[in-house]
Amino acid sequence: MAASASELRQIYASLFREPDDPARLHALRRALDAVDRSDPWSRDDADHLLRVLNDGIDPELTFTQLECLRVVLSQKAFAPLIPTVEQSAARAAPLIELYKRLFAEPDLARLRALQQAVFEYDKLGTEPKRLAVLTLLRELSPGGDWTDAHIGALDSLLVRDITFKQIAPFQVTGDFW
Repeated sequence: MAASASELRQIYASLFREPDDPARLHALRRALDAVDRSDPWSRDDADHLLRVLNDGIDPELTFTQLECLRVVLSQKAFAPLIPTVEQSAARAAPLIELYKRLFAEPDLARLRALQQAVFEYDKLGTEPKRLAVLTLLRELSPGGDWTDAHIGALDSLLVRDITFKQIAPFQVTGDFW
């Protein structure tokens, strides 16, 4: 059984709950790095952390979802969007604030708006569409130094790479992917 969209929303909201403390994110990344399909026990640490992030309920992520989550949290194409150990707290905080706001509302309207803006930028590539994405990022996390690197990473994540579809915190309809 795969984790539901509501369970994934809860996990993401908990993962980015503390804007100044990316410790949960780093612990989850380490646990996901250890996951190996050929060893069913290798997922124990990741499952434990995901259960904690889902308010004590096992979200029952599949191996595919675990692998997709690992990719999204560690792939170089998405690096501008991932708070890392190497970043200072000041550089990581705007990214964490962005995620906190994206997953704060039950209907994920801001996340859907950002996804739509990135999709339109990918499709049309115009300066107004690029500026629309930057405007949304600045509204969501005013302390961030948002650049084209962030737009490129969002484009990779939300439009070009279908990995995120497996762990999206909402049900995808239409032709977003």
